[in-house]
Amino acid sequence: MTQDAATQRSFEKLIEAEPVIGRVDRLAALLPDADGSTLFHAGPPFASFETVPPPVKNAAAAAAMHEGLAETREDALAAIASGSIRLAPAQDAGLVTPLAFVVGPSLFCLEVVDGNRPEHRRLAPLNDGPLPDALRFGTGRRQGLALLERLGATVAPDLARHMPTGTAMLPLLAKGLAGGDDLHGHVASAQGAFLDVFGDEISSDARSYMSEANQFVLNVIMATAAVMLGAGAGVADSNMVVAAGGNGVDFGYKVAGAPDTWITLPATRPQGPKFPGKEDAVALPA
Repeated sequence: MTQDAATQRSFEKLIEAEPVIGRVDRLAALLPDADGSTLFHAGPPFASFETVPPPVKNAAAAAAMHEGLAETREDALAAIASGSIRLAPAQDAGLVTPLAFVVGPSLFCLEVVDGNRPEHRRLAPLNDGPLPDALRFGTGRRQGLALLERLGATVAPDLARHMPTGTAMLPLLAKGLAGGDDLHGHVASAQGAFLDVFGDEISSDARSYMSEANQFVLNVIMATAAVMLGAGAGVADSNMVVAAGGNGVDFGYKVAGAPDTWITLPATRPQGPKFPGKEDAVALPA
């Protein structure tokens, strides 16, 4: 098979995928073979602890503290530097995570599966809440840890009980696009469609949380996209991209013909307007 034909076959497998909502559970239950001292980050692997950018260090330290792997930020960073707490690329474990958010074993994640191949799935952590405290922005704010506690104590268990398992994601994304979403920076219509599938089943606290975290559906969209891309993997010689992401230093991607190998290059800094008061801030390479 030529490379063009192989890549076309990967694309055909992508559009054959039927992503549907699976279950919600803690990462340790969804990935029972994962090491309890491993934390998962976005993008390709880091060359060394010294190359990890400050936002990811902040998020990793917060994750380690949330998991009870360290009592203080300093203890957490020392453990990561020594290797007793390991950082690993999330996508190597079938997990997608946004921005600087680092996922530990106790975090609740949502599963999206391919309805045509139920063994093919991707996971994403539940959205960790609204600005300014959300840990996915790499601030490491203690209030962000409080958001995770609330998520794990009340919101996520309620969502796990009432998540509409089997709901097809593509119609929800179509509603988002029809409503003007780009399904990344703007997800308001998809968010509304996602909330609608719960009806009156979920608690007022869970509904309030998802409304406050007004990009709650984004993580679900990420897992959906990952299921579709990943469906095309494993076709020899195919050059279709099946995974991609940045870690704040490098951008990495994988192709269908070699789905276990990261291809990396230095990331460039995004250009654009900055928040008031942050005009002089240097953007992280993305």
